[in-house]
Amino acid sequence: MYLPKTALACVIASNFMVATLHPQSSGNGEIYPQKVQANKANADSAALVPGRTHRDSLASGGSGPEMVVLPGGKFAMGSPKDEAGREENEGPVRNVNLRGFALGKYPVTRGEFTRFVAATGYKTDAEKNTPIPFQPPELGTPIGCFAYKGGTDFGWKAGGSWRDPGYQQGDDEPAVCLSWNDARAYADWLSHATGKPYRLPTAAEMEYAIRAGSSTPYPWGSAAEDVCQYGNVRDVTTNARFPKWKTGVTCNDGALFTSAVGRYRANAFGLFDTVGNVEVWTEDCGVENYDSAPADGTAQRSPNCERHTLRGSSWNFPPTDFRSAHRENPPAAGRSSDTGLRVAEDVLSDHQ
Repeated sequence: MYLPKTALACVIASNFMVATLHPQSSGNGEIYPQKVQANKANADSAALVPGRTHRDSLASGGSGPEMVVLPGGKFAMGSPKDEAGREENEGPVRNVNLRGFALGKYPVTRGEFTRFVAATGYKTDAEKNTPIPFQPPELGTPIGCFAYKGGTDFGWKAGGSWRDPGYQQGDDEPAVCLSWNDARAYADWLSHATGKPYRLPTAAEMEYAIRAGSSTPYPWGSAAEDVCQYGNVRDVTTNARFPKWKTGVTCNDGALFTSAVGRYRANAFGLFDTVGNVEVWTEDCGVENYDSAPADGTAQRSPNCERHTLRGSSWNFPPTDFRSAHRENPPAAGRSSDTGLRVAEDVLSDHQ
C-alpha cells in the first residue's frame, strides 16, 4: 500500500476507528440510511449461472460495473509455511467452502467512481484529510493521499486524491487513493442505485477469485517472471524509475503507474486485474491470522475493528507481494495511490 515497504509496515501498525457509511448523500459528503428498493430492470440478474456476465441498471440511467458470476466451491486459503515470501498473517492454511457470488470483472474505474461522486457529492477521506492516529513521525502528518510527488519521491501529498494521485489517469483506469470508508460508501450507493445487494467482497472471496482454481504461489504457477502477461506490477520500467525500491521482475508490462483495466490476460474465472494495477478493500477486519476465520468464506469480524484487509496487488508490488495469499491490514482511513476497490454482489444460483 504505502511506499516504501518499511513505511507500509509502520502505517499498518497504526489504528483508526471505522466509520460505516450508508447509501444516500446529503450533497456535502455525508451519507444517510435509505431503504433499498428493487429495480425491476435488474430482476433477471437475481438468478445467474457461473461464468455469465451482467450489468445492473442504475435508477438514474446507465449501468453499474460489469459483473462475473463465480461458482461456489472449496479451496485452501492462505500459504504453506515453506512458500517463499510468506508472512505470518497468511496462515494457518484452511479449507474454505464458498457459496456462489458475483464479482466485478474489473476494479472500479475512475469513470465509474466519478459517476458516484456526481450523484452523491461524496468527498473521500483523502479530500477531507481524514486523520490516521498513531502515525510514525517519519511518515509525516497524513494529508491528502500517500501519493507520487515527482522524481522518485512518494509521501503524503496535499491535494492528492482519486482526482490527482500524482500521475495522469484515464477514466478506464482504476480509481485510487481510496480508503475502506470510501469503498464501503461506493458499494452502499451502488446497492441503492440498482436495488441489488452489492457489497465489498470478503477476503476469502477475493483469494478464491485471485487463485481461480490454482494452488501455486501465483495463479499461473510458480514463475514470477510470467506476471507481465497477467498484470501491471513492479516491472523493469518501475525498477528503473525507482531504483531504491526492492527490485521487482525484469519483464516489461508496458505501464509505469496504473493501466487501463482489462489490458492484460483474464484469469480462469474471466476476471481481469486480479494481480497488479490496484489492491482492493475487503469487508474483513484486519486480524493477525486465520485461527478464528469462518470456514464458509464470510467476512472475519471483530468488535471495534480498527483495520481492514486489502487483497490483490498493485502496480508497485514486487514478486513476494503479488502472490495469491498476500494481504495487508491498514487502518480504515488509510489510502494511497495504489488502493482501490472491486464490488461483489449476492446472487441466486442453482450452481452454489
